[in-house]
Amino acid sequence: MPSPESTSRAGKKSTFSTENGDCVVVDIQDDQVLMWDSKDPDGPALRFTPEEYVAFWKGVMNREFDPPPAWLGRSASTRAV
Repeated sequence: MPSPESTSRAGKKSTFSTENGDCVVVDIQDDQVLMWDSKDPDGPALRFTPEEYVAFWKGVMNREFDPPPAWLGRSASTRAV
């Protein structure tokens, strides 16, 4: 299993990341999911089991982790469903 601190990490960054590159990178592998700060590609990574990541992803899809409307720059009444 590769170290989460490996400099050979590859992953996906959201197409919604900011112009200055502020984003989280996600690397989904067969036996683990690594996540790290895109501004620090050689820095520490969080490591999740596939089951942990799927539980989180289901929560996101169920809108359990929606950010406050002010973070989105629009009112709660105009949120996408």
